[in-house]
Amino acid sequence: MSTLSHLLDRSHSAEPVESRFASAVKRLGAGFMDAQQARADRVVKPYLARLADANLAELGFTNAEIQEIKKERHLPVVRWV
Repeated sequence: MSTLSHLLDRSHSAEPVESRFASAVKRLGAGFMDAQQARADRVVKPYLARLADANLAELGFTNAEIQEIKKERHLPVVRWV
């Protein structure tokens, strides 16, 4: 038997191992997306809070979500985007 035959063995995992750099980039991207979503929520919530409950229900918000949105009524509407 050849000494190189062990290289043809498929006993090792077929799944590629993610590098530390790739996992760091993935975490950085996820953090960036979360920050952008939080920023969008801060901009949109005052506008949503000024809508009637019926309009929010038509948009698909539940009663609990509507109550949470209405808590943001006092926030000023952002004039710049």
